[in-house]
Amino acid sequence: MPLLRPCNHPKFETVAEVLDFMQQVLQGLNLIHDNRVSHEDCVAANIMMDAKYLCPHGWHPIDNEKNRNFVGNLYYKNRSDVEVVYYFIDFGLSTLHPKGQTRFVTGGTGRDKEVPEFKLEIPYDPFKADVFILGHMSQTEFLTKYRRLENLEPLTRLMTAQSPDERPTAEDALKSFERIRNIFIFSASSRAQQIRAIDESDAESVAKDVAFATRHSINHIWS
Repeated sequence: MPLLRPCNHPKFETVAEVLDFMQQVLQGLNLIHDNRVSHEDCVAANIMMDAKYLCPHGWHPIDNEKNRNFVGNLYYKNRSDVEVVYYFIDFGLSTLHPKGQTRFVTGGTGRDKEVPEFKLEIPYDPFKADVFILGHMSQTEFLTKYRRLENLEPLTRLMTAQSPDERPTAEDALKSFERIRNIFIFSASSRAQQIRAIDESDAESVAKDVAFATRHSINHIWS
């Protein structure tokens, strides 16, 4: 296992980067569910990344803002230009559900306190709880902070439905996401756009888009 970094450090910058992240985590959740494992704590803090190409000079294991020798600041490339692989970690609350046995569990103690089932002292379906957690993570990490990701809102609303019966399975969420992703694929300019803070003015967005495009071009020249 490589030395991993938090999935959101350095920050996501473009629509394409967010889409790649979402696709990988939905694929990962679908995979573990296919193997009858519920994670039950798949919050952002438990999603890490292999950043060996993103941060080619490495980083210090104690302070990931510093380089490997702890004598300078972290150097990193554009996330869009390199391969980044995301991993779920911390399976301490996970459950393996043997074939033929009930999939319901009790006592949700994960970090996301907004999961409706965690507030009730009754058995619940942890696979549907995982879907809620991942949808809620997408809302809090991206949709409530950034513009230009609005096409993801209908899916995250379904994933965070109050009733577990109204939520998609991980497999269905992945299929829905892939249809949404195709909308972005047909618009190359949308995928290349930088995500912008919710409270940022249009003028600020234009100025930052120009600065980002310039920096991106310079990095390509020197890479």
